[in-house]
Order: sequence, then C-alpha cells, then structure tokens
Amino acid sequence: MSRSGRPSRLDGAALEARQAEVAELYLQGRTQFQIAQQIGVSQQTISRDIKMIRRRWAKESVRYHQQMVQEEFHRLRMLERSYWEAWEASKGLIETKRTSRRGAVAGIAGDDDGGENPGVIDASVETTTSFGDPRYLQGIERCIEQRRRIAALDAADRAELKQVRAELKRIAQIIQESQGGAG
Repeated sequence: MSRSGRPSRLDGAALEARQAEVAELYLQGRTQFQIAQQIGVSQQTISRDIKMIRRRWAKESVRYHQQMVQEEFHRLRMLERSYWEAWEASKGLIETKRTSRRGAVAGIAGDDDGGENPGVIDASVETTTSFGDPRYLQGIERCIEQRRRIAALDAADRAELKQVRAELKRIAQIIQESQGGAG
C-alpha cells in the first residue's frame, strides 16, 4: 500500500483490466484528465497506460500486417495453382463427332421384311489440337501481378514500400524504446 491508501502495484490481471478500460475511454475521445477522474487514478498513470497501450497496438499492427500479407500470398498461390491445372487440362486433342442422315430412298428395302430404307447415315470424327484456353493464362498473369504488387516489386510500388518501411521502422523504434524503458 502507498501512503495514499491505494495499492502501489497492480497485479497483471488488474492492470490489464484497467488498461482495457483506459483504451476504451481513450478511443471514445476522452482526455487523459477525464479518464483519470473517472477511473480514480492520476493523470500521469493514465499517460503511462496510454503509452503502453499505444506500444501494444503498434506491435499488434506490425504482426497483423505481416499475417495479412502471408495469407494473401497463400491465397494467390492456391489460385495460381488452380489456373495452371485448368490450363494444362485445356490443352490436348479435342474430338468432335458428327452424324448426319440423308433421307430414306423410296422403293428400296432396308431390311428383310421389306420395310422402308432408313437412308444413309454419315458419321465423322474430327480431331483438333487445343493449345490451351488463354483465359487461364490471363488468370495466372493476374496472380503474378498481384504478388508483385503485394511484395512491392514494381517501381511505383517501391515508393509506397519505402513509406511503409519508414512507418514500420518508426513503429519498431517505439517498440524498442518501450522494451528499453520497461526493462
């Protein structure tokens, strides 16, 4: 207990509960002073809590971004694999069967009991070679473009990547400072 009668240190669960409440009030736009009054702690305590909350959010943001990028790469890989399989299946020999019938000839017996001649049936099989459906190659191309874009391999994307890297570097510095300050 401190001199004021309050506990000097909160256990992990109590601190986490307080910081969750602070975060909620902070996101509602309350000032540190208002939060402190509502919770019953000093403004300096709220300031430290918000600093810790922001560091945690920065870490979570970096992890979330990395996870989303990985998931998108896996989705693209699966989609591209499906396009390649469909492309391979669309290649090869294609058989087209055609049958046609020329009318019956009157007066000619078509069977032993003297029935009518059914005419002549022509049948043909045409075989052509398919070199594959180009729509599947277009799908593969879109997958490659998306992967390059996510990885920022193109010139326009590199400028954006530079900005993202600067932001991630700033976040990493905040994390490093928080770990140095907490240790």
